Amino acid sequence: MTSSGFWKEREEEFRRHANEENRSLAADWDSIMHTWTFRGGSGVERSGRIFTSLARKAAQGINAAPGSDLCNAWLDSLRRGGCGFGVRFHQEGVHNQQRRDYMARSGQAPPVVEGIVETVSLLDDSVETRTRFEGITGTIERIFETSADYCMELGSQAPPDTVPAPPALLPSFESSSQIPAEEKAVVRRNPKDFIDASKARSKRSYAKLAAQIGISKDTLYAITKETRWVSDANYRLVAQVCGCHPEDLHPRDVPLPKRRG
Repeated sequence: MTSSGFWKEREEEFRRHANEENRSLAADWDSIMHTWTFRGGSGVERSGRIFTSLARKAAQGINAAPGSDLCNAWLDSLRRGGCGFGVRFHQEGVHNQQRRDYMARSGQAPPVVEGIVETVSLLDDSVETRTRFEGITGTIERIFETSADYCMELGSQAPPDTVPAPPALLPSFESSSQIPAEEKAVVRRNPKDFIDASKARSKRSYAKLAAQIGISKDTLYAITKETRWVSDANYRLVAQVCGCHPEDLHPRDVPLPKRRG
């Protein structure tokens, strides 16, 4: 666990650069493309470079995925932590294969998240395969000050020094007959248990929890009620907030649809 001293240094760096030139710098997030875009500031290019450098240092104190962009990982952490992130609007799109081919030929970036593949019948009795995407667009305003406040919060939860925890002692059994019955039977928790526990901890409604995670309210309801499959990317986002594996959120009685590779 990162020490409070580390977060104090990061807080001071962000606050020192939250000056007149950089104060209004904001970051816009597109959940379908999973991209962050800087805007604002008296010089958005220079302010963005400064913030990126500080964010990469701060991201070393969080559990960023190996190989991920550390600046994006820091902004994602702010968003999931509910630090100044606000949803501007929800968006949904449907791409057929022709649309994806056109985007590739014209140099447009296709959506990076996995969509739900659907096969529909057309009026001429032919069938078409489409991929449905859903997501949100949101913003974190004044990202220098917001990051400094977040570092202060993380520092208040961190120990002065990192002390390695002793290894856990696990019971050993010579045969399976010695294993208690309650440890043999593993009952899978349903997705609603994980989501409701996270909702209770954050004291947020389903709608506000969905906004914090970065998905639509309908997607969160679909996971909670196990009514349909959603994209793998959305399962990963919800699992990060709920502290579980993405597989724990899969519907138990709905057949797995065909997904685009």
